[in-house]
Amino acid sequence: MLRKFVFGLSICVSSVAFSAECVDQNGKDIFDDPSAFTLLIEKADSCWAASQLAQACFWGSSVDIGTAGTAYEVCEKEFRANKPSKELKNLLGAMNQACINRYKNEKGSLARAVNAHCHLTAIQFVTNLSGPF
Repeated sequence: MLRKFVFGLSICVSSVAFSAECVDQNGKDIFDDPSAFTLLIEKADSCWAASQLAQACFWGSSVDIGTAGTAYEVCEKEFRANKPSKELKNLLGAMNQACINRYKNEKGSLARAVNAHCHLTAIQFVTNLSGPF
């Protein structure tokens, strides 16, 4: 059940997120410069902003492991700062485990990239739940 939820959630979030453009603050296309968007992700002021950029600049390759991982770190800091409940921590653990289980038998860089974004979607979701409303 949780697996279907995570998969459905990732489809919903991804369809919105991938409509964003992979540009810097000046509107310059940075898709061909992974180091530029990794740096922008590191400097993002929120989990949402970091996630949006990582998802907009999705390569479908091993590059995404680094960019989604960087965005995950931004989200993790925000999540911890929100002092999440034990239930939200458990939910994140379950969602991350669902990502691991879903992609454990998949081969190739695209599968690893999608797995990295699955984890990013999970932490973005629980960070949104843990924040102020």
